[in-house]
Amino acid sequence: MSEVSAIQAKINEVDAKLSELSSASSQLGGVSINISPDMEGISGLHVAGTKYDKQKENEINNITEGRDELIQYRDRAKSAVDEEISYLNTMRSNLETDLANAKAAEAAREAAARERARARSRKK
Repeated sequence: MSEVSAIQAKINEVDAKLSELSSASSQLGGVSINISPDMEGISGLHVAGTKYDKQKENEINNITEGRDELIQYRDRAKSAVDEEISYLNTMRSNLETDLANAKAAEAAREAAARERARARSRKK
């Protein structure tokens, strides 16, 4: 496998990873964490008193804290994926530079080989 082919294969691998990570980032960004602390059907329950008020307050706090933790987890996961995307974009850019250099080196070798062949044919 030539150097150009090897670098192109690496670029293709990076592109595949970028595609998967971009999809994951979009999916993470689309996750909705809307958890309402209001219990359905609460109006039909006939409970009153400090004990129930405290219990409801604790439940609302637990739901709110849980929702906030889920949001933070989602945001950290998306941030990690986006950082990897940024890293891979930098890697891809470097590989593109390497590819251009490899193509130029290959073209220079081919030109030198043609020139040597011409020089040999002139000597005959």
